[in-house]
Amino acid sequence: MSVLRSWKARLDHGERGAVAVMVAFLSVVLFAVGALAVDMGNAWARQRAVQKQVDVTVMGAGHLLPARDEDHHRPADIADAVAARLNQPENVAIGSATVTGTQLLDGDTTNGEVSFLDAEGGTCSLAVAHTDPCVRLKVIAPPADVDFGMARIIGVDDVPVQATSVAEVRTGLPDMSKALPFWLPNGCGFGPAIGDADGGPAPASPTTSSAPATPTTGPLEDRGSHTLGGPNFSVAVGGTLTISGLTITMTPEDFNKNDQASIRFYRPPDYTTYIDFAATDDNKLTNPLNVPSFSVTSSVTSTPGTWQIRALIVPHGKDDPSISTDASTRTLQVGPPPTASPTPSPSATATATATATATATATATSVPVGCYAHERGNFGQLESPREGVNPIQNALAWNIALGLDHPIVPFPGATANSCGKENQTPIAGAVYDLPNPASPPNCITGDTGNDGPKMYDGFIAGLGDGTPARLDATEPGRSTSPKCTARSNMSVDGYVINNDVLSCFLRGGATLSDIAQPTSASNTPDMQRARLDPAVMDSPRFVWMPVVYAHDRAEKDFQPVRDFVAAFITDETQLAGATSANGLEVSGNKISQLRVYVFNKDALPPVESQEDVEYTDAIGQPLVRMVG
Repeated sequence: MSVLRSWKARLDHGERGAVAVMVAFLSVVLFAVGALAVDMGNAWARQRAVQKQVDVTVMGAGHLLPARDEDHHRPADIADAVAARLNQPENVAIGSATVTGTQLLDGDTTNGEVSFLDAEGGTCSLAVAHTDPCVRLKVIAPPADVDFGMARIIGVDDVPVQATSVAEVRTGLPDMSKALPFWLPNGCGFGPAIGDADGGPAPASPTTSSAPATPTTGPLEDRGSHTLGGPNFSVAVGGTLTISGLTITMTPEDFNKNDQASIRFYRPPDYTTYIDFAATDDNKLTNPLNVPSFSVTSSVTSTPGTWQIRALIVPHGKDDPSISTDASTRTLQVGPPPTASPTPSPSATATATATATATATATATSVPVGCYAHERGNFGQLESPREGVNPIQNALAWNIALGLDHPIVPFPGATANSCGKENQTPIAGAVYDLPNPASPPNCITGDTGNDGPKMYDGFIAGLGDGTPARLDATEPGRSTSPKCTARSNMSVDGYVINNDVLSCFLRGGATLSDIAQPTSASNTPDMQRARLDPAVMDSPRFVWMPVVYAHDRAEKDFQPVRDFVAAFITDETQLAGATSANGLEVSGNKISQLRVYVFNKDALPPVESQEDVEYTDAIGQPLVRMVG
C-alpha cells in the first residue's frame, strides 16, 4: 500500500509540472495574441484616419477637374493641390509622411500617387477638347507608420497603412422647381432681359439676350469686320456724361444677317469686365447704324482710367458675338489722363482723329442698358408639358408657380438651331420635350407670345385649386428673404407678393456689373462665388432659365438647349435700381411684361443635392462626387 501511495504522489507531482509548463506556454501565446490585437486595433484606427485624410483631399481638390493641359487644370498643378491638402495640419493623419506633388506623380505608389481617369475609370486624354476627358482623380495616400508596442515581443515593430479614394467631376443640373417655363436665345452677355405677353411689341427698355458668350477678355475677343466711328470722350470721376455721335458700319454681309448690335464699355485697367448698352431703341437697323444718345453714370464713371468702347454685333446663325476692329476702338477717359498716352490696346491711338460724324442724325432718345435684341423682347414662353394637365397650354401657370415637373438637360453637342419638327426625323441625339419622355429632353419648343393671364396666375394670384403663386409672400417661408428683411412685401391687386431685389444679396463690395461678367482666368469661379450671398437661392425671385441656340423668337420647331442661366425677377440694371413694379408690369388681370436680371451662375455656391449628368465643358456647373 505504501508503495502505491508513493507512486501516485510522484505521478501527481509530474502532472502538475506539465500543466504548469503548458499554462506558461499558452500564457505567452495569449499575451502575444493580445498584444498583436491591441496593435492591430491601432492600425485599423489609423487606417480609418488615413482614409478620411484622402477622402477629404480628393473632394477638396476635385474642383480642379477635369485634368488637362491648360492653366490650373494641369496634372502638376492638381498634384501640388493634392499634396497641400494631404499635408494640412488639420487633415494629416498621425504618422503620415509629408509628400510633394512631384512624388505623387513619380509612379511609386509606396510614397503616395495621383492618377487621372475618364468617366469609366479608364485611360483618358489631357487634351483640352477630347472625347475621353480626365474627369476622375484617384489619390493613394502616402503611408502612415503605426508603431507597435506590445507586439514587439514577437518581432513586429511597425506597419505602414495607406488608403485610396477616387472623385469625379460631374455637371450639376438646376433645381427644376426653380426653373421658369420661358426660354432665352443665346446672344451677347449677361444682364437685364425682357419678355413680352400676348405677342405685342415691347417698348425700348433694359434689354439683353442673356446667354453668355464664350468667356473672353476685352483685347482677346473675336474681331469682326465692322467698325465703330465717332469721337473719344472724357468725364470727371463720378460724373454723368451723354454719349452721342457713335456710328456702327457693317459689311453688307453682316448687315443682311445682323440680329443684334450694342456698345460695350470695357473697364480699366485689365479690360476683362464690361457694361453693354443697346445700339438702337427699336428694331430698325440701318447701315451705318447711328447710335442714339445715352447716358453713362457712376456705374461707369466711378472707375477712373481709360475705358475702351467697342461695337458688338451678333450675326444671325452665329453662336457668339464679334467685336469691332482694333482700329475703330473709341475711348472714355474718366478723370485726369495719365502722363503718358493711354494704350489700352495696340491700336487705340488710331482713334485720335475720329470725328462725331453721326451727331446730326442720331436720335435724342436714350438706349437701354444691355445688348439690343428684338422688338418683341428677349425671351418667350416655353410650351412644356406637365403630368395631369391638359391641354399643354394650361401647364404654363402651373409651371410658373411650381417649376417644371421633369428635368430638362442641355444639348451641348448640337450645332443646328433646330432639332426638327415633331413627327419628323430629329437631329442626332435630340430628345423632344413631350409628355412622358423616354429620357430627359434636350430639345424644347416655344409658343408665340406669352400668355399674360396665365402668367398673372402663376406669379401673383395662384391657381384655382389653392396652389400658391410663385411670389406669394403669405405662404410659410415665402416672406422676405434673410438678406432682404429691410424691404417690405408688395401688394398687387390685393395679393401680397415677395419684393426682393438682387442687389441686396451682393457682398464684399460686389456690384450687379461684377456678377454679369463671364468667367475667365482672371475672374475665376471662386472669385464669382464670393460676390453673392447663398441666401439668394432661397428667394422666390431666383430662377433658372433654359437658353437655346436660336437667336430670336421667330425660330420655330424644337430647339436644342444650350445651357441654363441663373436669373432674378427684377427690373434692376447695372445703372438703376428697381422700380415699384420690380420686374412685373401688370395690366388688369395679366402680366404685360416680365423682366429678369441674368447673371453668371458661377456666382452661386454648388448645391451638393442637385441632380447631375456627365461633365461637359459646354455646360460647366461642376460638382465633385466621391465614386471610389
